[in-house]
Amino acid sequence: MGKRGMEKISVRDFVLFPAAFLYYELLFKWFGGMGPGNVPALLFLVPAAGGLAQTVYLLLPGRKSRFYYAAAVLGGAAVVFLAEYFVGRAFQTFMPFDSLLAGAGDAAGDFGGIIGKTLIRGWYVIALFFLPVAGLCLWKKQLVFNGKPKSNAAALILLASIFCFVPGNYAAAENPAYGENYQFDLAARKFGLLAAFRLETAHMLSGADEETMFLTTDTAVSGEAVTGGDVTSGGDVTSGGDVISGGETAAGKNAYTGIFKGKNLIMICAEAFSPYAVSRELTPVLYRMMHQGFYFSDYYQPAWGGSTSTGEYSMLLGMIPVDGVKSIRETAGHDLPLTIGNQLSRLGYYSAAWHNNSYTYYSRDKTHPNFGYSVFMGMGNGMEEGVTDSWPQSDLEMINFTVPRYIGQQPFNIYYMTVSGHCGYSFTGNAMSRKNREAVQQLEASDTVKAYIASQLELEYAMESLISQLENAGILDDTVICLTADHYPYGLEEGDTWGNDRNYLPELYGCEESEIDKFVQDKNAWILWSGCLEEGGESAGLACEIREPTYSLDILPTLSNLFGVEYDPRLLVGRDVFSDEQPLVIWPDYSWKTDRASYNAVNGKITGEVSKNYVNTVKINVKNKFSLSRAMLDSDSWGGKSQGEE
Repeated sequence: MGKRGMEKISVRDFVLFPAAFLYYELLFKWFGGMGPGNVPALLFLVPAAGGLAQTVYLLLPGRKSRFYYAAAVLGGAAVVFLAEYFVGRAFQTFMPFDSLLAGAGDAAGDFGGIIGKTLIRGWYVIALFFLPVAGLCLWKKQLVFNGKPKSNAAALILLASIFCFVPGNYAAAENPAYGENYQFDLAARKFGLLAAFRLETAHMLSGADEETMFLTTDTAVSGEAVTGGDVTSGGDVTSGGDVISGGETAAGKNAYTGIFKGKNLIMICAEAFSPYAVSRELTPVLYRMMHQGFYFSDYYQPAWGGSTSTGEYSMLLGMIPVDGVKSIRETAGHDLPLTIGNQLSRLGYYSAAWHNNSYTYYSRDKTHPNFGYSVFMGMGNGMEEGVTDSWPQSDLEMINFTVPRYIGQQPFNIYYMTVSGHCGYSFTGNAMSRKNREAVQQLEASDTVKAYIASQLELEYAMESLISQLENAGILDDTVICLTADHYPYGLEEGDTWGNDRNYLPELYGCEESEIDKFVQDKNAWILWSGCLEEGGESAGLACEIREPTYSLDILPTLSNLFGVEYDPRLLVGRDVFSDEQPLVIWPDYSWKTDRASYNAVNGKITGEVSKNYVNTVKINVKNKFSLSRAMLDSDSWGGKSQGEE
């Protein structure tokens, strides 16, 4: 080392970035309330990533360039880790960087006050994440070496990075979330945020073909057909792994086909709605609609990414939102002939969509007309004339303002995205909770849960008004109301963002916190009701309880069948619940549930007495449905007639 021409190498030449990155990951896990994840993968993959940054650092000329590089990398990493931390606290999920950027403008505009308060409350977290940058500035001379680039040290640490990556990659590769079942949120929790970003980049660069590849199974599962309607690589339709003959594309007929043909439709995506807020005493109208129409007793709205837009996407398109919050924006400009809005518009229905928050949020002004609603109105392009500008705005006011605009234009096809149930839940910061406070005072619950239920009462009053107006117009039996949630009420979970000192979901759900997994968390309600289904109505004999697992992606094909429109079931991920297709509910991390078993991708647990072949076949079907969703989003492959065609 002392000979002329040899570089002087010290410990600081190797540890700056690996140590800082490991510090960020551990801090991220600690404050994010996550478990340790895959410890061997984390301990090898993080230093490997740090080693790459260290290699570049060692090859830079001069102390000044190295300092600026180190400050930029460490500061940039701190910002990204903090952004993911705060997003996770707010929406209970971590998002790829492009999804963060896609929603940043909307969030800053509509939730600027909440974001500001969150940053103030989390000042100590921000300070800790920027500690490496502060240390770099304070001890610049001690941490940043001067002189020529150190190529030998760079070569050594690059070699060390490769040696770290190989065992880390091996340890992680055993988990499907690292490869074939990659999903950003789950990868971040299991392998660290840096590994998740690396996987995301790899998928963006080379994943298009892989993600749209359809799989087949070589083993037929005797007596264990899982689900029909999957497109295989050969273009055939599979059921339980067996290629079935025939080339029919139209949906099969059943006893429920066309029972709503010619009727009006009102679809409602209700902000943070939950069946646990519904009771015979407090919300009699919602209770009536839930239990006296088609009653779905095992219904789910998976948390597709913690965002309203992903819930809307799954409900309106019958597809998995594979690009998170970006998915709905990416449909702008696509032909979407299978949405119920476009299907009924082609039949001459008057179609309109309404929202009582900003009309440009999530680019709804561009996407919703594309879904088949010739009129789209929100706050900023007309809704403010009838809805008070509060936070959140009133669903009741929206109903009373809009119903007179279409009630005389039959048949009509209406879509509402509500906002009254939006978090946070308090009697000071939430206008709807404050408005309905008196009605919930008798409840034996915490103030936070009372405030949540009070916000949901505005939806109850809106539905009461809607039904009254339909009844007065004499069209209650000729109108179908379809309502579900965009997502579970994540604003009740612990976190500074919404001001919760603990997790209030168990209180609302009536269970222990340890009992809440995705299957409990995402259990919700799908209201599908019409006056004609009640006693004395023309279709009363068809009203029933559907006990099989159903979810939001089943809404579009089911409505298509009930309204008697022709569609190709192979082009939708969900199923008509009245068909003989076997139930399958899918979560964004590749978890699933059928009427016979469930699989939790987080812990690998399978519940239900089923064979290995059954599980493998379902996993293939799930993978194919992700591939179908990707293929449809990336192209105009929806089939059928394009918008405007006769």
